[in-house]
Amino acid sequence: MASRNRGRKKTSLRSIGRAEPSFDEFSARLDSLSTGDQTAAAISGAVIVEHELERLLRDHFRRNDDETWDLLIEDVGPLRSFHTKIVISYAFGILDDASLFNINIIRQIRNAFAHSKKQLSFEDPLIFSTIRSAKTPDRTTKADALAFEFVRNSENAQQAYAVLCDAVGARLVRRSRDRLNRRSKRLRKQAEATRMSLVAKALVMRSLSEPRSRRGLAPTSIEYSLPRQSDDPKLEAHGASPPISLARSEEPPSNTGT
Repeated sequence: MASRNRGRKKTSLRSIGRAEPSFDEFSARLDSLSTGDQTAAAISGAVIVEHELERLLRDHFRRNDDETWDLLIEDVGPLRSFHTKIVISYAFGILDDASLFNINIIRQIRNAFAHSKKQLSFEDPLIFSTIRSAKTPDRTTKADALAFEFVRNSENAQQAYAVLCDAVGARLVRRSRDRLNRRSKRLRKQAEATRMSLVAKALVMRSLSEPRSRRGLAPTSIEYSLPRQSDDPKLEAHGASPPISLARSEEPPSNTGT
């Protein structure tokens, strides 16, 4: 008896962890950054940023179907780590220097909490000073500028980390949206150019298929004038004849009987 699961991808712990969250799940995770357990907040904030960076990075690959992307991010794939995704994104020009610096802050804090043998706190002087060193990227919005200003001056380290993750993630989302809008605009222009080209070709073919009289052109015939003796003594002296003249006549020449 054939299995009903044939052809379906087997569910694994890794696939569960990489499943797309719903809007409510994403919002709940974002809200927990500033009030929940500190270790969970450190890891969750980095996961949110990595998710948005991965989505933006994937859009830059020519072959980005699910099967190919799974090969890139699997356990032995070239994009298996957060650090590798950051480096590749910087090499592709997706991240500027300030964004690279800020995402590395988030990655380092995530690693510190995730791999520590003891309970860490955002209030640790080294962790707090690392968060406060965040930089404001160039060409940023007013809201982002205020967010990074809050991060550098906040007295609550966990809230500052939550705002940093939110600001970095929102900036990546805007990059993805702007890229999508540019692509849609380019495709619309290409479709309009194709449509106008087809219309022009159709008009030309229609014009060529109509009789000349319907196109406003009268039928013409060409009357050839044979060479004749010239009255110019200079031409006669050299034995030359005037050139052949081509004259248009509106009426065809009449045939006269001999």
